Amino acid sequence: MMLHLEKSLQDLFEDVGEAMKLRSSYWEKFQQSGLPSKKEENWKYTDIRSLYKKYGIDKLQAECNCQEEFCSLVKLNLDDSNYNIIVYDGSIMHDDVAQKGVKLSAITPKLSENVTNESELVSLNQAASVSGISLEVMDDVVLDKPVVISYVQDAYNHRSVMNYRNSIHFGQNAKGMIYERFINLTEHNSALNIRSDFDLEAGASCQFDRDQGQNETSLLLTYHCEINLKEAAKFSSFHLVSNSALTRYDFHVNLNGKEALFDADGIYILSAKAHLDYHFYVNHLASYTQSDVNFRGVVGGDARAVFNAKAMVGEGLCGIKAMQNNRNLQLTKTSEINTKPELEIYSDDVVCSHGATVGQLDKSALFYLRSRGIDKKDAERLLMEGFTKEVVLALTRDQKKIEHYMEILSEYLQNIGS
Repeated sequence: MMLHLEKSLQDLFEDVGEAMKLRSSYWEKFQQSGLPSKKEENWKYTDIRSLYKKYGIDKLQAECNCQEEFCSLVKLNLDDSNYNIIVYDGSIMHDDVAQKGVKLSAITPKLSENVTNESELVSLNQAASVSGISLEVMDDVVLDKPVVISYVQDAYNHRSVMNYRNSIHFGQNAKGMIYERFINLTEHNSALNIRSDFDLEAGASCQFDRDQGQNETSLLLTYHCEINLKEAAKFSSFHLVSNSALTRYDFHVNLNGKEALFDADGIYILSAKAHLDYHFYVNHLASYTQSDVNFRGVVGGDARAVFNAKAMVGEGLCGIKAMQNNRNLQLTKTSEINTKPELEIYSDDVVCSHGATVGQLDKSALFYLRSRGIDKKDAERLLMEGFTKEVVLALTRDQKKIEHYMEILSEYLQNIGS
């Protein structure tokens, strides 16, 4: 399957000279390869070509269509306890980031020239990215409020894929929290293909969470996250995800300096025909680095969940810790779970573990709850909540955020059968 442009690259973008040549070269690469194929190991269980065809995604959206009247702040429920950035139909429609030592600007496509870990979707992003966010937190600056980035789609994006490229840089000892959410203002099917580069200098700390969105059942999201951590830098991420047409995240992490730490936790609650796919590649390139990937899932209906996490430990390193864990509850015979944690180790002084489980609700526990007068649906929900909430309660987030996540989790579990 091939996506088509309604106009030429030269007519769609303002790039000139080498920048346009670069964009054109990536478009040619994508035209030659097309979307990823199931023949590729990393896409073995996610047939994105079939999903795009099923939901009618057949064109690239490469023009901005920012109409402020369709994107009221009331609809988005903006909270003044956060800094808010609204990326709407190809451009930054709103931002209120106002703190000394923090720089926010829109990335123009011509700046997106340095690419590593090329793939078909990265090539597509390079060829057709319309805009993106550049966020820089200077040395020793601590964000006084979280930054919430909302990606908003409307009917203008029907049957098309929009590409964004973001660059986020934390200076030495800088600290902050970033949340992303995805909002579809209509029921029309649309797609987003995003690449975000995180660069953390020595001693920096970034918390990066995916927050609750709206109407994600009609959204196909592919997201490539490139993370580089220097000495004693810390990156932690939490994802709480429910039904969407497609959610695919690729994390590529380089632990470049001693005592760098990467931590990723997540919960997915899937039903109907939802499709979720998380891939992690964590490269330990320095001694005394740590990584921990811990996801739990509840999968029912005809939904599919895919989880793959790989830690690479090179030669001559010491004091390495690499943990991977994925536990799942499979509620129906028609749902599908494919999980594969991996370790590739070439050093001896390491503490590494990985594990994956797929099981069903405990029948004896269910019987016990039913015998106490609790109906079946509520009993199942209580068991699912007990299985998943441990991940939320173990997070290093403020109490307000923990309570917020618990409310979302309860809502997702309440609706899993509907």
